[in-house]
Amino acid sequence: PDRFTRDSRYFVNMEQKVMSIVCEAQVSTLSVSGRFRSHENPLQYFANLGGHYGHLNEAGYAFVANLVHQSLTGTLGDNCTQP
Repeated sequence: PDRFTRDSRYFVNMEQKVMSIVCEAQVSTLSVSGRFRSHENPLQYFANLGGHYGHLNEAGYAFVANLVHQSLTGTLGDNCTQP
């Protein structure tokens, strides 16, 4: 969750590097961090443990499960062309 707050630039840069390698190798993958970032309040999907975020909460697991379902059914789009 720090990727959505104080250390966001580091995580975005790292993800871009990894996705570049993955896409160039044509490896099928599902990156959910961009999907979280597209929401106004991505921390709503993480458990708040006294100001520390880390694990998904029920809404977060449902969100990811929906993304996985969309990915498997071909309705999500390609991570190499989508955020």
